[in-house]
Amino acid sequence: KFLNTVTHNPAGRSLNVIVNFLLEVGRELFGVAGDSEKVWLKLNHLVENKTDSGGLHARISFFKNNATGFSNGYLQAISEQNFTVENFFYAALEDMSKNFLNAYKRFKIKSVNKIIVSGGLAGKSLKLQQLIKKRFDIPVLLAPYREETLIGLFLLSSVHSGLQKTVSSAME
Repeated sequence: KFLNTVTHNPAGRSLNVIVNFLLEVGRELFGVAGDSEKVWLKLNHLVENKTDSGGLHARISFFKNNATGFSNGYLQAISEQNFTVENFFYAALEDMSKNFLNAYKRFKIKSVNKIIVSGGLAGKSLKLQQLIKKRFDIPVLLAPYREETLIGLFLLSSVHSGLQKTVSSAME
């Protein structure tokens, strides 16, 4: 048996490019050394009540990846009214949710009744969870474990090694 995965999907690493840019603006223009964790908190706060990006469109494939086929990003449809930090971040989150949907479509799965998100960004960004739910039109849940990837690998390895017969029995 194999576990189908799509790796290097533009997500947290790509959003770090935006966070680092904002930190550089503060440092270079204002002489203020920022804290990336505070920037993340502020960005999430800025978008928590937003319902759109004001017409901005972003592609956050800032690095070569096998998920989107792109190795660069963009921000387009900028106007005097919509070029704000919160619209930029919202557009980036929208693109991320689109990337997740495109990855899902590659598997040609007939139906899914819920999505469980994991990882630092998905766990911290309620807006990202909402955008994923909107794209997929199914419930989005947060993984119940902090180190869910390691726990999942442990469960799979216990089945593969013969310690357990099934993943279900390994979970008990």
